[in-house]
Formats: sequence, structure tokens, C-alpha cells
Amino acid sequence: MMNISFKTTLIMSSIFSLSVTAKHFTHDFPVSTTIDRSNMLSETVNLTLNPSAITLMYDGEIKTFANTKVDLNIESTVYSLGSKVDVDRYELFLLGNSSSCYSSTIKNITQKVVGYEDIVKIYLDDDVSEMNVNKAYSITDSSLFVEGSNKKHKLVLRFSTLGNDVRYCDGSFVIGFRYDL
Repeated sequence: MMNISFKTTLIMSSIFSLSVTAKHFTHDFPVSTTIDRSNMLSETVNLTLNPSAITLMYDGEIKTFANTKVDLNIESTVYSLGSKVDVDRYELFLLGNSSSCYSSTIKNITQKVVGYEDIVKIYLDDDVSEMNVNKAYSITDSSLFVEGSNKKHKLVLRFSTLGNDVRYCDGSFVIGFRYDL
């Protein structure tokens, strides 16, 4: 009988030993959050340009296009959120400004003239400094954030002098908006 008891104890000891020597693994998962301020409350604002597209005529006397004004209209419905959002400032910024000029009246990449990638400078309202890409222009004006109000800004487009080899140009710019929270 003694031998049977000893064997049973030995087996239990082995089982116990296995559960104690099992390894415990842990793994850390990195967690991060990115908040894109440019999309915060994006459904509460509408930007429109008037006119939304322009065709310019070349002026041979000044060797470029005449300065042009475009209205930037801002409509906001952030007021509908009530006191949950307290906003009295917003920011406008130039997201992109690009142009291309060609030595033919037909847009063809092989006839692209180098050096005309940014022929237009954009000025906000009566500012003497041109808008720079990704630079925010902060505007304090709480009147935009009440029911039924709209805000209008003037964008002035000033064009660089064009060489005699240029026959056709096109371009575009993108204006961004964000609430200054």
C-alpha cells in the first residue's frame, strides 16, 4: 500500500509542477488618438466662392492678367449647437495654390513652360501681405455665429508678369476654414 500512495503523490506533484512552471505572456498594444481639427464641426460651415470659376483675358500692356476680386462667402450653423460651443473666432488659410502655363493654346504637358507654377498671389480683404500656404489667418468676429448671419471676405488675385512664350495658363487654389476653439 505504501507504494501506491507514493505513486499517487508523485503524479499529483508533477501536475502541480506543470501548472506552476507555465509561462505567462503579456503584450502591450500601443494606443494613440489623432484629432483632425480641420474636420471638427465641418458640417456646420459652408464656403462658396463667387464667381466659382473665372476666365481671364491677357492684357498685353501689363503683360499679365488684370487683378481680379472674388467673394468668399461663409455660412455657419454652429449657433444651432447653442451654448455647447462658444466660438467667436475662426481661421482661414490657403491649402493650395498651383498654376501651369503652356506655349500653346492647347493644354499639353510637353508644351508646359517652366517657372509659372504660382503665377497668382492671393490677398485676403485689404491685407497688404499675400496669403501663404498653410498659414492661418485668425479673424475675430462673433457675428458669424448667430442665426441667419453670413460673412463675406474679398479675395484679391494678383498675377505675375508672363513671358512672350506663354499662350495659355490654368490654375486653382483652395481655401480652408476652421473654428478657432
